[in-house]
Amino acid sequence: VVYVETQTPTSNLNGLVSVEIGSGTVVSGTFNSIDWSNGPYFIKTETDPTGGTTYTITGTSQLMSVPYALHAKTAQSITGTINYTETDPIFGASIANGITALDTAYWNNHTVDTDTQLDSSDIAAIGFVAGAHTIDTDTQLDSSGIAAIGFVAGAHTIDTDTQLDSSGIAAIGFVAGAHTIDTQLDSTSIANMGFVQNERIYFSATGASNNSTLPIWTSEKTSNKIDTSGTANVLKVQEAGLYFIACNIGISSANRNVNLYVNSIAKRASNNFAGYSGGTWGQVTANWSILLKANDLIELKISSGVWDGVGIDNLTIFKIN
Repeated sequence: VVYVETQTPTSNLNGLVSVEIGSGTVVSGTFNSIDWSNGPYFIKTETDPTGGTTYTITGTSQLMSVPYALHAKTAQSITGTINYTETDPIFGASIANGITALDTAYWNNHTVDTDTQLDSSDIAAIGFVAGAHTIDTDTQLDSSGIAAIGFVAGAHTIDTDTQLDSSGIAAIGFVAGAHTIDTQLDSTSIANMGFVQNERIYFSATGASNNSTLPIWTSEKTSNKIDTSGTANVLKVQEAGLYFIACNIGISSANRNVNLYVNSIAKRASNNFAGYSGGTWGQVTANWSILLKANDLIELKISSGVWDGVGIDNLTIFKIN
């Protein structure tokens, strides 16, 4: 037994008592001199409910971790010497492994070079070569200087002619000779542009054709692109897209324009067709390509208010795309 004490606590309403070991009346031993590193230790309690010394209730249990916290206080001081060799390979490969006590002394006692002048050693350290240097102060370029920057010595011919002759035109890719410019798109031109004919519809006409009297169109087959069920001289677009329209024109002595009307508005006129001399009747072709919307109304009119034998027939319409 290393320590004995007695205490006379008073229980609470629940019959419980609380005691602090080490604060009672010492019977033997010294609590603060217990060597906790020399365990294990056990605590024995003896109780006399009457408050005397006839102990009828006893119990013994081992002290676990809490009291040994007192022993941890011994780490506050180190006795003896410490001999330890670092075995960490990462530390051994680092610069820190080579730091000595002398190095740490330099950290707080170092010398700052206050010299603001560069001597030959300093100049060499930043890459300059000591010795005399020749600086060319000549601001003129001679043949050697010109050759050094890529120019070729010798005479050069500069063409000061600002006009393009046939040779000059040929040099930039133009072909000499007459050229024909076609301003109308026919079925061949449209095919050359990559459009595929969708559906071709043929119409025939009866009656005169001018601004007051229009032809009556009769379709040669039923189409889901052009509707002829309405006014006989007006064609109704059922499907939006790019359309090609062509017709034959019978023409006598007067010059004529054939106008394409969409929703009663003149959209395009064909070229001015010259009349045939002496009243001789002839035939020409007019054609258009135009974007149309669903429910657009198409009409063809001759630019004349007087009937003189001019008529429109053989109307062809097909949807390009």
